[in-house]
Amino acid sequence: MKQRISINKHVSHSNLLALLTLFLFTAASFISCTPATQQAVNKEPVAYIDTLAPTYALAGETISFSGHGTDQDGNITGYSWRSSIDGVINTTASFSSTTLSAGSHTIYFKVQDNAGVWSPETSKAFTIASKDTDAPIINDFSISPPEIAIGSATTLRWNISKATIITIDQGIGNVSDKGERVISPAVTTTYTLTAKNSGSIVTSHVQVRVKGPPTINSFTSNPSSITIGGKSLLSWDVSNSLDVSITPDIGTVNPKGTIDVSPSATTNYILTATNALGSSSQETKIRVTSESEIVYRLDEIAILGESGTVHQDGTIDHKNLRVGDDDLNKGMQLFYTFDISKLPNNAIIRSATLDLRGSTVQIRPFTLGKLRVYNDQFGLLDSSDFKINFPEGTENGLLFTFTSLPNISFSLSQYWINRLQSMANAGTPRFQIRLQFERFTNDDSEWDFVRYTDTNPKLTIEYTKR
Repeated sequence: MKQRISINKHVSHSNLLALLTLFLFTAASFISCTPATQQAVNKEPVAYIDTLAPTYALAGETISFSGHGTDQDGNITGYSWRSSIDGVINTTASFSSTTLSAGSHTIYFKVQDNAGVWSPETSKAFTIASKDTDAPIINDFSISPPEIAIGSATTLRWNISKATIITIDQGIGNVSDKGERVISPAVTTTYTLTAKNSGSIVTSHVQVRVKGPPTINSFTSNPSSITIGGKSLLSWDVSNSLDVSITPDIGTVNPKGTIDVSPSATTNYILTATNALGSSSQETKIRVTSESEIVYRLDEIAILGESGTVHQDGTIDHKNLRVGDDDLNKGMQLFYTFDISKLPNNAIIRSATLDLRGSTVQIRPFTLGKLRVYNDQFGLLDSSDFKINFPEGTENGLLFTFTSLPNISFSLSQYWINRLQSMANAGTPRFQIRLQFERFTNDDSEWDFVRYTDTNPKLTIEYTKR
């Protein structure tokens, strides 16, 4: 049965209009108010090895293990012990074993909190020798302290018996049977010692954890352009952070996650990560356009088969991607190739960014001066690509200059956007860059370099279509 709304006939037209306006405003306010969902932030737990003894034993002897974990916002519910030789060996806080295989083990220990989150692994080395073997014995391979702040130093120590050749990776090389080395890695680094004699080879591993400002591994929007009313997915991954937040409108989030957003206008979302040693920020833009103004995005990782290092002596290395100098005081320059053939013929380039994060340093590469990045259409690498001069200016191909490791992606200037547009118009299939320091060497007879390993540089181009 329909209801009627009765209005007193003595209500004036002006009062009726005011009542109607109030009703519509209240309804609109109710519809537009959507409460934000707050994400609960879980702090990852921390694992500690309390006992691993003895650090050298014969096969069949008892090895004792104990460890514990801490969690700021919960409690520890799980444990995992892993051997570099035998795999997972136990899932309790403490235990003993007589069955581990002979060899130089690195033991990794982690804990799990009540939210199901595992801590980073902590590690310690020890050796089990076969009763009838004459293999090298790693009496000690350790690092102290095992955790440092970025820019600080730690000491690597070793004591080896029955070995004729002993080497340590990460650029250290051959060493004596007993010694120590002060090191200052810029990022968390694992060092591997290899000891050899005429009949056997044994290895051991230690890791130094480097604490610094938070690292923003990624912060992206997909798609980066939407039409009015559309959605984009924000994704992020942050390491070594206590607090992570995204503005506008989102607030505190977990160190790794995703969220759908639907801005009504073009918006720059800014992710800020903070810990006791500082903060890091990165932004991603979502453009909101009409159907006729859609922005497309091309993400291209460097092609490793067409990239490589050219040494001053003309040697080309496609595997070890480094820029700096070696222990013979010879320079190394690094070359990368990006595929831009996927740009359509009707592309109008609006922006371009170059992401050079994901590198590590060995010793002191920036004593070679500033790191310069050039556009260099070198084609296929050969020995003549090693450059003997260091030109200034965009007209000579200079893209960027760094005085330390880059920790954000960089936007190309309008000059280079125009150059990319010309390449695209001409059907040029590749965009190539060269990295070199201001000086070939610092004459310290040590390896000083920046190296790219797990993460390759990325070129991102955003464009519309004619």
